[in-house]
Amino acid sequence: MTIPPQSMEIERIFSHLSTQGYRSVAITASNTDEGVTSVTLALAQRYLLSGLSALVVDLNLYRPSLIPMLETYTEQVTEGYFSLPQLVGTEKGVVALTGIAAPQGRDALVKLRHPGVLRQCIQQWHQQFDVVLFDTSPLNRINASNLPAERTAVECDATLLVVLANKTTKAQVSEAVERLTTAGAHLTGSILNDRYNPCLKHELIRQIKRLDRRCKWLSQRLQKIVNNNRLLTLDI
Repeated sequence: MTIPPQSMEIERIFSHLSTQGYRSVAITASNTDEGVTSVTLALAQRYLLSGLSALVVDLNLYRPSLIPMLETYTEQVTEGYFSLPQLVGTEKGVVALTGIAAPQGRDALVKLRHPGVLRQCIQQWHQQFDVVLFDTSPLNRINASNLPAERTAVECDATLLVVLANKTTKAQVSEAVERLTTAGAHLTGSILNDRYNPCLKHELIRQIKRLDRRCKWLSQRLQKIVNNNRLLTLDI
């Protein structure tokens, strides 16, 4: 899923974060595939469009999303924890941003779990970048080879919780909020991903298209009416 950085939703999130002066933000969710990476990349692009420098750090050790895009990539590290910032992207996407791929190996994971280590890294990154965005692991996916998302969130100025509409249960969201609150993270807001919950206009058109086989002219006429309806184009 790709989110345009110029979309109204990303603009609102960017406006909130920039107005509050947050320089380190953790984006997380209850489960996998809720849209955390898409939101993180779109936000990073929006910061770049505003003339600010942004660094994306992949800390989703459960399912890493960012990969180096340069063939000359070497395993150079900063303070023994992370590789140096470089051009990164996703396997399926065409987005290229300055970022840090997920650290590999158990030794790196053990070091990152030490208190204060991530905060020290963030302070160093702030010397080069205006904002640091973290793509974290799912809150409800805990295992020995993962870095808990709340550990990342508590070191950041703010945390955003992505919720996939019609998929994530109320209990899962409540558990995620409780984990963040108990850890002491600053949950500044939640993002509702309506990927599987289309707006009324799109749902009407989808249903109307079912008439194509029996009465195509009627289907096309109804679709035109729906597309031209000003009420259905309003952002509610």
